[in-house]
Amino acid sequence: MFLIVVSVPLLPFLARFRAPEESPAALASLVQRLHRMRADPSRWGRPHTVVIEDVWSEVTIRCPSGLPERAYGDLLLLDLSGFGPDSPTVTVSWDGRSSAWWARLDSGPCPVLRRIPLDTGPTRRPPSVTGIGPGEVEQVRALANGGTDSAIRWQRANVVLLSIMGWNISAIARKTLLSPDRVRSLLEHVERAGIAALDPGCRGERAYRPTAEQTHEAVAIALTAPTDSDVTASASGTGWDRDTLAEHLVRAGIVEDVTAEWLDEVMRSSGRPPERGPDEPADLR
Repeated sequence: MFLIVVSVPLLPFLARFRAPEESPAALASLVQRLHRMRADPSRWGRPHTVVIEDVWSEVTIRCPSGLPERAYGDLLLLDLSGFGPDSPTVTVSWDGRSSAWWARLDSGPCPVLRRIPLDTGPTRRPPSVTGIGPGEVEQVRALANGGTDSAIRWQRANVVLLSIMGWNISAIARKTLLSPDRVRSLLEHVERAGIAALDPGCRGERAYRPTAEQTHEAVAIALTAPTDSDVTASASGTGWDRDTLAEHLVRAGIVEDVTAEWLDEVMRSSGRPPERGPDEPADLR
């Protein structure tokens, strides 16, 4: 059997066909067009199978000719978020008898099959950052490679870049030492706001919030002078400004990240009004 291999960042690739302007039929049409390229048995002598392989892991999806329409719909509903760069070698195939996709673990002494659950809950589906354009990807890459003196922007850029590369949420969390909930919340914010979400002043993040204990500790620090925390006096000259406090809280490990709304609360609780308005454009320098 001949193989037609498509190497892509798997999760972002499949996410494109979940977008409103696409559909399972669009994925089926793409696979069928690839099959037709090698469909002449008199020339090629045997059938071909399209293999979609993840460029960042050892996961492949086999799409032989004749897959039913339902298979493409179910493929887009598979919960593949558990696979990543550290996953074992896995081949995902459709089984006509059970009408389900199965994962075959190929790295053991013998193949082992595992059923892949369908991710029918929309809140569990991995956020997609496929809307980021090539120019914005380069901005993200530059920030992740040290093109900023902001720990917050650098940290967020690394999360987004790894997602663009096809890493799943749990793998990104391990790589960046962030919680999976924080990674998911940030990517959902990027999905809505674009790369403006890399700025700590970007508003509208819904899911993430530091704990009450972390908030209490942040307020206590905001009530002191920056020099008490070995931080150079901020732009205001006498106390913490918003950005300096946010950077210190993340660099010192008080919180793993901040949100604009949470910073407002901390500043108000320490007797300092918020300094950045909701309509102020983000600065990604």
